[in-house]
Amino acid sequence: MDELNLSELTEIEQAAGLVSQSMAPSPQITWSLLNERAGCNVRMKHENHNPTGAFKVRGGLVAIRRLIDQGKPVQAVVAVTDSNHGQSLAFAAVQ
Repeated sequence: MDELNLSELTEIEQAAGLVSQSMAPSPQITWSLLNERAGCNVRMKHENHNPTGAFKVRGGLVAIRRLIDQGKPVQAVVAVTDSNHGQSLAFAAVQ
């Protein structure tokens, strides 16, 4: 595995900070029947509890933030999809 360079680590940390400003951590839930069948304690992140009902909020938040940081005015956002990424762009635009 390639080593993570510091600029990539910085980008990851900045994205994590941006996401944490807009969203609470996803709840982690464990289910006894699943634990029994798996033979261990399994924790599932319930991303459906997030405002978008999806897990890809980071991509939209980072994309919109990059445009703003580059000094590009964001007057409207159009996503030709209602997928997780499209929802993340809509959520980021509102933020």
